[in-house]
Amino acid sequence: GEISRNTDYGVEIMSYGIFNMYGGVIKDNPSKIGHIGVWCQGGTFKMSGGEISSCTRGVHVTCTNDSSRSVAGSFEMNGGTIKGNEIGVSLFTYYDGRGYSKENIIQNSKFTMTGGEIINNTEIGVDMGHNIHDSNFRAGGKLTVGGTAKIQDNSNKNDYSCSNVYFRYGEIKLTSSPAFKEGAYIGITTPSSTLPTKGKPLLIVENVSSQNEVADYFHSDRDGYVIKCANTDDSHTTHTLNLTVSPHTHSWEYKKEDQSTGSVTCISTTGTCDYQNKLATVKISTAKPKYDYETITEAPKAVLTYSDNWPKDVAKAPESAIKYYK
Repeated sequence: GEISRNTDYGVEIMSYGIFNMYGGVIKDNPSKIGHIGVWCQGGTFKMSGGEISSCTRGVHVTCTNDSSRSVAGSFEMNGGTIKGNEIGVSLFTYYDGRGYSKENIIQNSKFTMTGGEIINNTEIGVDMGHNIHDSNFRAGGKLTVGGTAKIQDNSNKNDYSCSNVYFRYGEIKLTSSPAFKEGAYIGITTPSSTLPTKGKPLLIVENVSSQNEVADYFHSDRDGYVIKCANTDDSHTTHTLNLTVSPHTHSWEYKKEDQSTGSVTCISTTGTCDYQNKLATVKISTAKPKYDYETITEAPKAVLTYSDNWPKDVAKAPESAIKYYK
């Protein structure tokens, strides 16, 4: 079956309502705040098959701010595909107006994904911090992942797109069962303002068990960063998953700057170093710029002068290797 071209949401699930999707297609549903496939405000949406596509937001999970029926929306996905939308899934959190930390949360939408795929959405796979509805409603929520969940190949890779999981607010957790399996992939993007620096990683998931291999399923969408497990204490039984600056490996490029000067720079795109932006140089010189070979009484001696920032792991040529011609 197909749900499409409705004047409001394709499916609207309000407080305590439940909608199960086993197959079929939900697509192209214009609404008052954009094309939304499934609007889940305080209810539960369970997806085990089918496709949601061609919407501004495929699934929007949010909360109510009505004190008489205050409840958070919940989305459970173990199959099916969400693709070809601008945003695949958006998770919203309701804050108390005094800040955006965990202590300020009134209601937190939830998304548990253990199967299926969120792929080829043009801006964001799962929005946890990019969009703002008003001062108290912001993208955030709680994302729990495991099994064969795949959030990959989202965004059109331009300056305005934000990739797979856009993680700024909210929290990410792991399912205890099922654990991650082959085929799972979780791409992570953070805004530039929260990117880690050397020695200061960014927490992605806390309270990770001893299965270090879980880090293999998380991937940084940005070049130059990796997601790794780190011990939280000396027991080595609990860990955190952190976004860190990639270890840097030099890749040297040598150039001739002029007749007497050579240079070396690092052209590696993994991590950073001073040599990516600043040349190190070596200059060959003699006491005189020119010699008269008919009157010269001894062979001229050339010397090599290296800049103070010459890399320690790039060998210096010995002056004994200099060859002279006349």
